[in-house]
Amino acid sequence: QVLGREGPFPLILLPQFGGYWIEGTNHQLSEAPESPLTPATSTRARLEGNHTAKIYRKHFLGKEHFNYYSLDPALGHLVFSLKYDEQEHLHLLLPTRARTLHDVVPISCLAEFPNVVQMAKLVCEDINVDRFYPVLYPKVNRV
Repeated sequence: QVLGREGPFPLILLPQFGGYWIEGTNHQLSEAPESPLTPATSTRARLEGNHTAKIYRKHFLGKEHFNYYSLDPALGHLVFSLKYDEQEHLHLLLPTRARTLHDVVPISCLAEFPNVVQMAKLVCEDINVDRFYPVLYPKVNRV
């Protein structure tokens, strides 16, 4: 439809009904542990996996969760993901340059409900930021 019209053409095409899309998400998730692939030859090959992506797919992708970002002077750019589950736990994910930190915290163990910075400090005490900003996506309201 867009290309059928006269130019200039938009640089970004938003989904028809708002929201966003993620390419390459035709993953089949299972609770069974993944079996390592063994090469057919006698040579042993080491297959690397992206640990952060596996955690994100298992606990966050396709489920209601929140993403935040910030810039820490020592740790660099941070993207912090959190999710509340039906068992009243907080799932927290914080990838840094050095490592990926992931934790599950029962809400009942908290004296008061923490803000986003306090939640991030539950998984990494070294965080030195005043604020995390929500990651938002454009939503189109059609009239």
